[in-house]
Amino acid sequence: MVVNSNTLFQFTGSIDTLIKILQSGGFWPRYCIEFGWRERLNYDFAVPQCCFCDIPFSAIQNHMTFYGDYGIGMAKDWGINKGLSPVMYVIPGSHFVKTINAIRRAAKGVEENTRFFAFLKCYKGVNHRYKDGKWKQYNDFFYYNEREWRYVPKDIPTKDLIVKVKEKEVFNSDDLSLTTKAYMCLFHADDVRYIIVKDDYDRIKLISEIRKMSTWSSDDKELLSSKILTHSLIKEDI
Repeated sequence: MVVNSNTLFQFTGSIDTLIKILQSGGFWPRYCIEFGWRERLNYDFAVPQCCFCDIPFSAIQNHMTFYGDYGIGMAKDWGINKGLSPVMYVIPGSHFVKTINAIRRAAKGVEENTRFFAFLKCYKGVNHRYKDGKWKQYNDFFYYNEREWRYVPKDIPTKDLIVKVKEKEVFNSDDLSLTTKAYMCLFHADDVRYIIVKDDYDRIKLISEIRKMSTWSSDDKELLSSKILTHSLIKEDI
């Protein structure tokens, strides 16, 4: 059984977000809270990132159900060339985490040492998602199942890389992420392997939107339109 893919997927619950990604020709690294560390800390933290999953079509249904019906699949070679990396899944309090913390303490004062944490992810923990105007909590969430690859801008100042979050209810990712738009992870039309929408109605809408985009040449627009699949088709046939 295949457990990984030659495609890195990013999913969203909004077709408007998908349109913005295609229109800009890039992924905007935004500050996201890294949950699951509270058993050791009195705060969470946020990292500017673009997240993708390395999951084959045959196993992607649960991921789409949780994150949304709209997605874009990028060639893995594109991701590697852009500096994306699989995150390292860890168990808080484990010997490995204690070793990482010992290295960090030994490197105190070395500006780059905080970059460890930009690529660490809890194996399992509490997941908070902002849906329908409120925060929802999912206990014992297995982050490990997501097989996450992450883009973190390498040129962003280290002091802006890790932001403490003591109250998620007042955390404003939109304002905080205004400074990170300069670090977009760009792509060409031929880097895109799949574009996923909810149904045929959305497929027609997206093709219409792509045709209006000044970002792409006529050939690029045809190429992108040919990549569109529907979630309903994936559920039925893949």
